[in-house]
Amino acid sequence: MEPIVDEFDKVYDVLSSLCSVEVLVLNEATIKAAYREEGMQAQLDEIWYLQMNIGSFTDDLVPAVVSLLRGTPNLCTLYMCYKPTSLDPKSNTSGFDMEYWKKQNLDFISQVQDVTIELSAGFNGIELARYVLEHAESLEKMVIRYLTRESNVRRKLKNSNMISNAAVTFEKYESSVNPFW
Repeated sequence: MEPIVDEFDKVYDVLSSLCSVEVLVLNEATIKAAYREEGMQAQLDEIWYLQMNIGSFTDDLVPAVVSLLRGTPNLCTLYMCYKPTSLDPKSNTSGFDMEYWKKQNLDFISQVQDVTIELSAGFNGIELARYVLEHAESLEKMVIRYLTRESNVRRKLKNSNMISNAAVTFEKYESSVNPFW
């Protein structure tokens, strides 16, 4: 989904009408627009696969992502895809720690089986990955992709107290941001 600039107010209505959708791919603008709607939360009970295409996991994006995840209690596969832009902020990406994620009581965490998180700069994404590793009891597979320059990611997440016997894979990747966009 890609909201038209003048129609952000209709995003919540569209998301709410998707009550029987099982697979959903959203971009950052749509996620943020849905959250702007008076804190309303779309209930997406049938979704088992959710892909979020986002830039840097900034502090202003985290509450919108949480709101979306709260509405997906039956989620089995989560894919957070990093779509870099030339305007990705390098700061404002470290305000939400493990305690924040624990307080959210996200229902999907008990049955999610497959998670892929592509991390950019900052700790918000690392803390979400850590939360999944330590609380997703049905997790079977987790792929953590991180930018080559963020080499401390592997060390931080390897020390997590995993609750499942999931296969965890770490992959380095290079950012493909074109500075002329």
